[in-house]
Amino acid sequence: MSTSLQEDIKYANEVIGGLSDETHRRVFGNTNERLLELFESIDITNKSVLAVMSSGDYLIMSHLFGAKSVECYDINPITYRYYYLKRWLNQNGSLDLENKCNYNKVINIINSVVPTSEIEKECKEFWQEIFKNFNDKDYSNNRLIITRSSFLIFYYIEMGDKIGQILSSVDPVFYNFDIRDKSGLGLDRKYDYVFISNILDCNNRDIETLSTIRQNLASILNKGGKVICTHLDRDSEDCYRFIDELEFERKAFEEDFSFQTIRENGSGMFYSYTLKNKD
Repeated sequence: MSTSLQEDIKYANEVIGGLSDETHRRVFGNTNERLLELFESIDITNKSVLAVMSSGDYLIMSHLFGAKSVECYDINPITYRYYYLKRWLNQNGSLDLENKCNYNKVINIINSVVPTSEIEKECKEFWQEIFKNFNDKDYSNNRLIITRSSFLIFYYIEMGDKIGQILSSVDPVFYNFDIRDKSGLGLDRKYDYVFISNILDCNNRDIETLSTIRQNLASILNKGGKVICTHLDRDSEDCYRFIDELEFERKAFEEDFSFQTIRENGSGMFYSYTLKNKD
């Protein structure tokens, strides 16, 4: 068993055992963002993309909408392992996690996997080990994976064959880093689009952290590159509070980026920061 596999198993078991309640250490089984609306509002055709891994939905949608290349990152290394579980569930007709996949069904799916790569083999070993330690045998109540309704499920059903092709054929390049890391991200390439979901929602009142995020993002974007952000409204009070927080956030980013609203909807908004050309 590799060192990284051992570390990931330890990481996951701490969450399952209740030793950590930090949200970013858990895995969201499906997105709760209206990603179809987002991707219909931007053009990533033949663009290079760096997407937050999270539930894997940014990766899938980026491929569906014609990105030239898609790489992924996340602060949580288990999201990469989850992508392969999502692949296996889809291959067995169980991608909609709201259908209450029970423990026996999921573990049988995992045990039946015939790995086609070393990483898939390692992920199979990971999930076999993790499922031994779930506190109860209900897949939908295991602390590690948060299952919920997805805005994309009907679109995914409609695009079933294409989704299956992506999940079955794409072994994503994955970087495990914290976008807030003051020492930088350690990437040696640049991208046209970087999707960060609602990461800024958790940091938009900390000027020092925002400045670090701004510098890190600017360092990995091509000229005119865009950072695509999500704000999720949880209630009306949150919506009004965000107006003030967004202004604070925009000022922290204005040295390197120009702001634009992409789309607003009943659950929040999508917006972008475009890297300024300083030449």
